[in-house]
Amino acid sequence: MKRIRDFIRNYLLKFNEPAHIKALSLSVGLFWGLSPFWGFHTIGALATATIFRLNKFIVLISSNISFPPAIPLVLYLSYKVGGWWLGPHAETFELEDLKTPAAIYNNLIQYLIGSFTLCTIIPALSGLLYYCILVLFQRQNTKEQAA
Repeated sequence: MKRIRDFIRNYLLKFNEPAHIKALSLSVGLFWGLSPFWGFHTIGALATATIFRLNKFIVLISSNISFPPAIPLVLYLSYKVGGWWLGPHAETFELEDLKTPAAIYNNLIQYLIGSFTLCTIIPALSGLLYYCILVLFQRQNTKEQAA
């Protein structure tokens, strides 16, 4: 049992890992989880984590933000954010409109614009917030250990 606990602590959670690595790992995972590369989230997340030597556990957990019950919300937000960018040229989504290739193309462009916006802004803000929280906890632990 001690071996399992040590494995989890040392290799998965990596408590002694720097805060910036953990925050970047969260951001990379969220990027892949919110990206429009459906079907390649896990492969892309693991490849990125391996190349940049990030915490693979945090990357994998955070890339699963697009688990099946959340997919409709991710799609809807991506589409709406894309509509915000396109302004007056934005499409209103109706299933009847998807009968023509031009309508499918316009809706797809709006979704892709929104999706790439979400997969850059949300990970950046989340990673920054996570970094700040980790630094605050590290400072608090340092003060408690010194006292």
